[in-house]
Amino acid sequence: MKKILLCLFTMTSVGLQSTLAQSPWVLPPGPLEYTPTYTTQRWLQRLVSPGPNALWGQVQQALQTGPGNRTYQTWIFNTADNGQSWQKADFAPTDLAAIDGQNAWLLNEGKLLRTTSGVTGFTQLPAVLPTAFKSIHFFNATTGIALPTTPKDATVWPIYRTTDGGLSWALVANLPGRSGPPTQFDVKSYIKKKLDNHFWLTAGSTMLHTMDEGLTWTVASTPGQAYFSDPLNGLSYYSTESGTATVHHLSRTTDGGASWSEIAYTGPTNMFSIPGLYTMTAVPGSPGTYLYYDYRFLSASNLATGRLIISRDGGSSWQLLGSSFTSGAIQGLLPLSPTELWAGMNGETGLSSEPVVMRYGGTILASNTASTLPAPLAAYPNPTSAQVQLTGTFSGTEQARVYDATGRLCQQQPVSGSQSTLDLSRQPAGLYQIKVTATNGAVRHLRVSKVQ
Repeated sequence: MKKILLCLFTMTSVGLQSTLAQSPWVLPPGPLEYTPTYTTQRWLQRLVSPGPNALWGQVQQALQTGPGNRTYQTWIFNTADNGQSWQKADFAPTDLAAIDGQNAWLLNEGKLLRTTSGVTGFTQLPAVLPTAFKSIHFFNATTGIALPTTPKDATVWPIYRTTDGGLSWALVANLPGRSGPPTQFDVKSYIKKKLDNHFWLTAGSTMLHTMDEGLTWTVASTPGQAYFSDPLNGLSYYSTESGTATVHHLSRTTDGGASWSEIAYTGPTNMFSIPGLYTMTAVPGSPGTYLYYDYRFLSASNLATGRLIISRDGGSSWQLLGSSFTSGAIQGLLPLSPTELWAGMNGETGLSSEPVVMRYGGTILASNTASTLPAPLAAYPNPTSAQVQLTGTFSGTEQARVYDATGRLCQQQPVSGSQSTLDLSRQPAGLYQIKVTATNGAVRHLRVSKVQ
């Protein structure tokens, strides 16, 4: 696979500039430079964003210092103003976590560093880590989690938590149980997903999920890597072998990953047909919207054809947005909002004209966004002492889930135009949130007060 990827990056700067002129991908407004002298290869190792206008990344580049001599340099970068200006510093972190464009933490050489002023402001925290952390994540300025490498004979998943910004750490109480083959687990393979106070960790076919900033966790199975558009709805792609053929599958969850159902989908030819040469992501703020990008060789050519594909109905159907971006391998695809999309780039020529990140300059991501939002629902009577009626337009049978004030799922049932009554008589008095999820992944929210 590595040889295939390297072949994709062998391209000329002339071809790159020609392609950029024809594609909706554009360079960021502010310069993001790296050392171009004698650079032979560059790999994007990490691209993360805590929200609109903020972007953080990590890059490794190979430097040719003489005939047959090569050294490696790793650096991180960030912007807090949507690419108008950038910061860059030489670090080789094990992991990086950010909560906005200025505040972030990183693990570097076994130590925890923190900044409140972007990449150039990192300083070491005085905390003595309880073990060697391999992965970190912060929900806000005080609360975060960290994970070490899991021993091969471990019966639980070790998760540490801090509530003072990383100054002290303690193991989470009631650690989630671990089952399966007693093999060594590498925390670096965790795929981190965050929405609101929800957070998912996936490793192989195991998914850990928290709804309360890492305080408690549930364990479930996932068919493959998961992509969530909101705390309940997500997609997962995986493939199986049937004789000599590879069969590609797409599954959907509507309960935060607790269960998955395979769905039939339509889209451009050969979607998901090149494992490892694609990236998929959900678009925040646009229910049921997902982006997929893949790249493949042109016949008898050393250039790669990249395709950007979108689904607005929870993965059931996919539309080709464009395939003209042929001179760069997108390693990371990161939407910050329905109108803001970034891509991290890999390269091999080492020329200063090769971009590190690109922005999507088209408008199609924003089109149809308003029209795809479902009409609001209403609930009456509200407050209620027993039953509540949901009124509005339903797209067939949808799922209604009732959560209490702590975020605990209390009950769920299908609802439709002919059956839209919820019986809350068994629930104690209090404030409840009702989430109604359509088959395309769109979610509508209501608040209902239950009285005795």
